[in-house]
Parts: sequence; C-alpha cells; structure tokens
Amino acid sequence: MPAQKKQHYVPQCILRNFTNDQNKFYLFQVLKNRIIDQAVPYKDHCYTDYLYGKDGNWENWLAKHEKEIAPIFHLILEGAPLSIEQKILVKRFILVQHMRTEKAIDRNCNIMSDIYTKIIPLVAKKEGIKISPLEVKKFAYHQVKNYDRTEIAIEDMTFVEENLSHFDDLRLVILHSKSEVFICSDHPVSISNLSYKHGGIGVDCAGLIVTMPISPEYCLMLIDDGIYDYENEQWQIELDDFDVKKLNYRQFVQCKEIMFSVNKSTLENVKTHFESLYIDNPLRDWCIKLGLSDPIMINRKVIEIKNTYRSAIEKMIPKFYAQDDFNGLSKLSLKPEFRLYGDDINSMFDRFGDSNDIPDKYRLVGSEYPDLIKKYYINRGR
Repeated sequence: MPAQKKQHYVPQCILRNFTNDQNKFYLFQVLKNRIIDQAVPYKDHCYTDYLYGKDGNWENWLAKHEKEIAPIFHLILEGAPLSIEQKILVKRFILVQHMRTEKAIDRNCNIMSDIYTKIIPLVAKKEGIKISPLEVKKFAYHQVKNYDRTEIAIEDMTFVEENLSHFDDLRLVILHSKSEVFICSDHPVSISNLSYKHGGIGVDCAGLIVTMPISPEYCLMLIDDGIYDYENEQWQIELDDFDVKKLNYRQFVQCKEIMFSVNKSTLENVKTHFESLYIDNPLRDWCIKLGLSDPIMINRKVIEIKNTYRSAIEKMIPKFYAQDDFNGLSKLSLKPEFRLYGDDINSMFDRFGDSNDIPDKYRLVGSEYPDLIKKYYINRGR
C-alpha cells in the first residue's frame, strides 16, 4: 500500500489541541511578520509531501507513536496522573518530535554547512588555491542546498529509533497556565541548558531543559533534576503569565516558518514584543543619537519614522534577528553547586558517564568539579 502523501511533521494530535470549535487556529507567518486575519484549518499545516519517504515505513512508525500518545495527552489535559510506563512514552514522543520536523532537517544542514566552511579553507591552503570567505560560504550553501531532505529526515528517524530511551532519565513536569495561553509552532520542542553557556543541547548532555506545548493550557517539560531544583518537586507547576510568555517567545525563536494559536491576540502580543526589540528599540537608539532625550518625543519620532517609511519598515522581519535569550523559569533554578562552572567551556559532561571513570580534564574546570560530577553519577545509579 503506497504511503500517505501528506506527511505531518507536527502530528494532528497536537495541532487540533490549539483549534477552536471549527477545528481552525490563527496563524502567524513569522518569515513575513504577518498574522492571518481569519482562522485557518489545522490540517493544512505542518506537513510535507513524502517527507519520510514513499514506502510508508517511517510514516507508519510515527503513526504508531502518535496512536500511543494521543490518549495520554488526553489524560494530561484532564489533570489525571500518569503511570511510569505512560511517562516513558511521553518522554520518547518528545524526543521523536524534536527530531522529525523540517527545522530539524535545517539544523543538520547548518551543521554540515559549518563543517564545509571550516574544512574548505584548510584544503584550499594545502593545495595552494586562493578562495575568499564569501566563495567558501557560497560553495557550502550550494552543497547543502542539494541535499535530499527526505534522506536527512530518514537518517534522523533512524537515529531517534536507535536512541529512543535517551530522554527516559529526565524528570517529566507538567506546566499549567490558568490565564495566558501557550502558543505552538512548526517546531514545538525547545531545548536549553542553563548549566552550560556554550551550547550543551545534545540529547545526552547534562543540564537539559526540554519544553513542548501540547495545548493552550498545558506544556510538557523535561529536566535534568540532578542539575536543577524546581518548585517542591511537584508533578505539576502553575506558571504565571510572565513565564508563559517566555516560553511563547521561545517558540518564536525556535520555529521555522509558522506559529499557531487558538487565540489571535496572543500571537499579536508575540509579534509586538519582537517588533519592539528589533524594530522600535533600534529606532529609539537612533533618535537618542540625534539628540532627543524626552521619552514622549522619542516615541512620537519612532511613530513618525514608521509611518513615513512604512514600506521599508514592513521589510524588516524580526525573526531574522531574533536570538534565544531564555534564562529559565521563575520556579526552576540551577542547583547552587553548579552555578560556578557554566562559563567554563570545558565544564560540559553527559548524563550517562561512569562515577568510577571521571576524566582528568574536569580538574581544569575546578578542583572540586570532578567530585561534583561523580556525586551526580552516583545519585543516578551510575
């Protein structure tokens, strides 16, 4: 039987949770900085034709996971407790979701592009060939552009199938909002690491914080509880509006092309926030350089500039400038003993090491750091 052509990389069991009574949601096209006026059908989004191949193997594999997770999501939305087995399925689904999107394919392409830009100058120098940095970037771009995206998607699915248990050790926490709604996007899973400021977002890294909204009221969070403290170690945490907005802003930064919500005004608030950061604030700085100091006069001047140069301003897309500045949640904090080491590029370690085999390199971070890592592993039964 031929595979279904329309293959969703964000499953419908998530998409439909963000819809209204007509099975529609509002759409924010972030690459155009435009919110669609009318709600649109959810089934028409977050899919690519034959993304996982035409044989149906991976599409069926994903469908199996979606069938397992849909009733568990329903339990979460009802506030029901989950069994250990159900929690494991949730963690594995989050890992699968992290690896299955178009944005995940872009991530792999960017890694390969970076490798090309580092290797090509070395090879050119060895061969006595002169090549400019711009030519290197162009070559890397064209090489990556010609990659078969379906092949990359299949490689990602193969990886995740072989490493399906690698989020099992993380603590699952349910984040709940009673007022401000969560927004979702075409890349719902966001990964952070507050314990290591130089990256550290590989699936095995210590210090991971993983979030994925599943409805306007609920967001899933996985954390390395050997690195972080969270409010009373509760199964469910009530978030204030400030924290919900921070997670929504993360969706904007992490997504590829679209965000969606049952609530149009929430999308408008996100749009306004990033316009203020990357359009209004630079214009205010420019006004100050011109000698204006009164805040009211500065705001009037900014409005005047935006009205006068409307067509040019509309071409300024905040998504192109947005950077991830996520610094955690108010009810989640880094354990005090790890706060001293996050700035050190050598401090990163993975969660699956051996307490009896701590590499000597960690002594360069601090004399007590190896003992801290050893204690971390012992507490995890390693």
